[in-house]
Amino acid sequence: MGKSKKKHEVALTEYSNAVIITDYTLRWLSLGLYRITSREEEGSYGLFLFFQLLITFFTLGYGWYREYRYRKSIDPEAKQDESTDDIINFFVKGFTEPPLYETLGSSISVIIRIGLLLTFCIMVVQVVSNIPSFDLKTLMSYSDRPSSMGITFTLTFFLYGAFMLYISSISVPAVSNEKIKANYAKNISKAPQTVEQMLESQVHGSEVIPSETIVDANDIAIVEMEGEIRNLQNRVEAYILESVMFGALTFSGFLTLLASDKDRLDYELMIVFGDSIKRIMADVLLLKFDFSNSAYQIFMDSSDDRRFLVVWIMFVTLLSSMFFLLVIASRLKFSQIIENVDNAIRLARAYNDKEEEVFMLHLEFENKTRLKNRLDFLSKKIAQQITIASDLLKEVKPIVYYMSIFRNLGVIFFLLIIIIGLLFYSQVLAVMVGFLAFLVYVYKRIDDWYRRNRLRNIIQRNREVQFLEER
Repeated sequence: MGKSKKKHEVALTEYSNAVIITDYTLRWLSLGLYRITSREEEGSYGLFLFFQLLITFFTLGYGWYREYRYRKSIDPEAKQDESTDDIINFFVKGFTEPPLYETLGSSISVIIRIGLLLTFCIMVVQVVSNIPSFDLKTLMSYSDRPSSMGITFTLTFFLYGAFMLYISSISVPAVSNEKIKANYAKNISKAPQTVEQMLESQVHGSEVIPSETIVDANDIAIVEMEGEIRNLQNRVEAYILESVMFGALTFSGFLTLLASDKDRLDYELMIVFGDSIKRIMADVLLLKFDFSNSAYQIFMDSSDDRRFLVVWIMFVTLLSSMFFLLVIASRLKFSQIIENVDNAIRLARAYNDKEEEVFMLHLEFENKTRLKNRLDFLSKKIAQQITIASDLLKEVKPIVYYMSIFRNLGVIFFLLIIIIGLLFYSQVLAVMVGFLAFLVYVYKRIDDWYRRNRLRNIIQRNREVQFLEER
């Protein structure tokens, strides 16, 4: 009989947008390079397609490299010092064997990928068909060749869509060299190094760990999980409270301007403003700017025209309200998942209370086999519930991450409302407030970085002292 392959558990990991965003950014910049190096004559899009082919190979290499490093950090059979043949074999192993991980995305990440896919299709159609812009009037003038544009769009949609699906399947988080070395050290010692690894070994029965160690590990894991859940809930509650207050304030400001300035509000100017925004967004997407166009002239002269300042404030208040509303809408999915996490932790806490009682009896009557079996059963049940809660938390974290992005964008646009309002009084005053806000942001980032490093060093020193005392 042949040797059966060792079955590895599939690890759950967060989906990373880094590879997709890098690929899209390079393709967008290649469009600008194409416009610089080519005269955009009819049928001269071969250079642009060549750029896309090069970027495809680069993205595949970048994605495979990140995926290779991630597998090294979780594969129990990974080696630290490898020859060229070992590296090639381990790389090929990712294609020939079942995956060791499963990426957890979110609905927002799917929306982002769909948006990138559609906008890239627009880029390709614009280059191949040599259309100046994508407004309705321009498209109507090219009504004599709708089939060619439709075929180009459809072909690009399916080809780039399939490419994005594959890249998304290997879009894993970045892994540091320290994590790879830690995985190698764990495999050499054949002993779990962290509470999470210890509990995983207990669930699958891959290690024989003393009962005293498991009981303590269960207590530590439950406390850490409860603390993490509490921190996430506090962050979300703070986001919701801020979003409700600022969102209501900004939208009420929009309604107030709309109701109080009927005599001075120029509705035709608002339509021109909206058309200018669409034109500039299309030019940014296609990297094809025409500064002689009236759309740009409107924004250059808007700081001197108070009518435009009112329209600017109304537009920014709507954007700010929209982002705060997205934060509130994201709360629903967060609540659904966090409820399941809380139930798993409560169940683990109930098992843990029983485990403590059985463990005390086990210490008094060490030869009782039934007590030992009961203790092992409860320990595995606790570890299973903690593992379930940990996996569910990995689905919650992307939601909280996007909530923080929407909240920050809402705050930025709220700050823009203040700066635009100051333009009614003085441009210098508006610039000073904007610069002050930028300095506050930079200081906060530096302070957060310093505090994180200091806290990491304190924890590391305490662990080293504890390790020396145990030895």
